[in-house]
Amino acid sequence: MRSRVIDAYLTSLKIEFPLPNDSDWILFDICRMPWSLMADRQHPLAQEKGLKLHDVARFPKLTLPEGILPGTEIALKQRFLWDDPVSISRYRSEDWDGRTADRASLIYGFTFTELLKPELNAIDFPLNLEAGVVLVVHREVAEQGAIQQLVDLLRNQASRLRRNHPCLQI
Repeated sequence: MRSRVIDAYLTSLKIEFPLPNDSDWILFDICRMPWSLMADRQHPLAQEKGLKLHDVARFPKLTLPEGILPGTEIALKQRFLWDDPVSISRYRSEDWDGRTADRASLIYGFTFTELLKPELNAIDFPLNLEAGVVLVVHREVAEQGAIQQLVDLLRNQASRLRRNHPCLQI
């Protein structure tokens, strides 16, 4: 975006964009939803209720290399959930569906993860983190009609999804 190859970027990682007011970027909020700890539907914790930290601590959690998503990393470390990294190389291309190759690891996701990967299940362990879908736009083009139409379209799409997924907040 800095080199102006693109003027807008849609992301679910609002936590990674602490932009100051004098930034070159403007964030348009599209929707919010809770982060979840997720597992394969066959995972031992998939159907358990009232899980505590010691329950999920028994299983590895997929984490990215340090520093790639600093905001997410800080939030998860504060919740003691960044301690068992599973190498991303454990993914097999034929299984690139949100599952780890060992099917025992836990991953982080949200409503859209479940929509795209129905074989995953949010487990009953509150992360108390919110994912924010935002459109990041270069300040110079933020007022253009096409950008405003895109924001409206994305918000309308999110509103339609909310009918079946009430945890989605517009």
